[in-house]
Amino acid sequence: CLRQPKTRQALAGTAARRPQDIKRRHVGGHRKQRDRGAEVGAGGAGHLPPAERRFSAERTRAAVMPLLEERLRGVEYEADGSSALALELAERIKTAVRALYHERYKIVCFVVLGSVPRAEVRCCSRGMWSGAADGFVECAFQNGSLYALCVVYAVYHE
Repeated sequence: CLRQPKTRQALAGTAARRPQDIKRRHVGGHRKQRDRGAEVGAGGAGHLPPAERRFSAERTRAAVMPLLEERLRGVEYEADGSSALALELAERIKTAVRALYHERYKIVCFVVLGSVPRAEVRCCSRGMWSGAADGFVECAFQNGSLYALCVVYAVYHE
């Protein structure tokens, strides 16, 4: 099916419209949120949490390291119990980190435990996020028997 080309008269009607003549709509109340003083993220992508509740690698590391040291000091590595121990650590760390930040942050905690003699491990992760609001921190612990690697991701959900 072929369309007929528009006539000059039809095109002339659209050329007379200027941008200021077009009605603008605000979808989802975004204008109201901006009027209340919420900050706009990089490139106007969205709103950021208050500065004191934004992700900080230093603050997160200060909360995670004592938990790792307290729970793993003097623990011997056992392959059978390492899964339960990693799960316990991940839950405790996630709860502690969640208390530090704005409620709209999604917290992901990744814990790896292994034995020191076979201490080779390779991990990789990829993600796309806003550098203004999101972030991650990695913490490592080692004693004579085991090592622990913990990576905490904080992703702000608008």
